[in-house]
Amino acid sequence: MRALALNQGGKLEEGAKLARQAAAAEKGLRAAHLVLLVDALKRKDHAETAVQMVAMEKDCAFPLGKIEENPKYAEFVKSEEYKKWKESRAK
Repeated sequence: MRALALNQGGKLEEGAKLARQAAAAEKGLRAAHLVLLVDALKRKDHAETAVQMVAMEKDCAFPLGKIEENPKYAEFVKSEEYKKWKESRAK
């Protein structure tokens, strides 16, 4: 997917734009949501991280597992958005 290549090549904004377009066109497109999730984590946009995590689990049927053990999620886990996301999963 072109969005992933752009994101990994350091063109975060351009990659995220393409990923948003792809996700809008196909709701459960896992690769698009993954690019958006990685982008949100890199930007420390905790609200968008939570949105993309919900999309990954609900729309893409992709279990995220124990993110608390993943260092890429360390900042997110400290956030208020993480607490809300965690509570929403318990319901």
